[in-house]
Amino acid sequence: MIYSLYISMTDYNIATGVRNFINFENYRSALFDVEHLRSIKTTFIFIIGTVALSTSIGLGLALILNKYSKGRSIFVPFLLMPMMLTPVVVGLMWGMMYNTDFGVIAFLLRTIGIKRGSWTGDPSTALLTVILTDVWQWTPFAMILLLSGLQAIPQEPFEAAQIDGASKWHMFRYITLPLLKPILLIVIVFRIVDSIKVFDVVYTLTAGGPGTTTEVISLFIYRTCFRFFRMGYASALSWILLIITVILCEIYIKLIRE
Repeated sequence: MIYSLYISMTDYNIATGVRNFINFENYRSALFDVEHLRSIKTTFIFIIGTVALSTSIGLGLALILNKYSKGRSIFVPFLLMPMMLTPVVVGLMWGMMYNTDFGVIAFLLRTIGIKRGSWTGDPSTALLTVILTDVWQWTPFAMILLLSGLQAIPQEPFEAAQIDGASKWHMFRYITLPLLKPILLIVIVFRIVDSIKVFDVVYTLTAGGPGTTTEVISLFIYRTCFRFFRMGYASALSWILLIITVILCEIYIKLIRE
């Protein structure tokens, strides 16, 4: 990390070997780089979509499994299977499922009369396909942590609320959610960090395309370094990504504590 910090203050090009110390010029350039800012915007859209969907769906599944314990030992391992796959495999598998010629998703949509072009090749749907793929893989992570949190909540507050005539919604809002906040914090922080540094799924599913529609910041850093050989600038971008991640996590932790 110390070496990468030094490299980020140079114009090091791995193709030519040229390396001159330019101080904070790379960081200044990053603030006005339109492509860099666009990749940050794409990343934030990806974060909002994946974190919101995976956390809410995971909470829903956790509530169902917590209420209906019968068959839980069968369903939980089955639901955890997506998380066990490597992101590269997930990207390739969903890429075939999205295929307009032989993909199962296109086939199912055609059976109900919906016909359209390539899901991953259309700028209006490409980012959505990446978000849904990531949600499918990492919702089990949120589910298993939230299920553990639900099982650790004592039953006495619920029994007292029932005696007082509280509805299920009020018990969920005023008892379950407050007691589940520490676990929700862990889930959301981990999902934010995972979403910020996502690379494998996007690279195998769309490679950042069509054009730069799904090019998240990690993919932009990869392209800057290994296609244009600008190691110095890519190192600066990596440090900016680290700073953004730390700031987001700190803000969220303070909000939860308050």
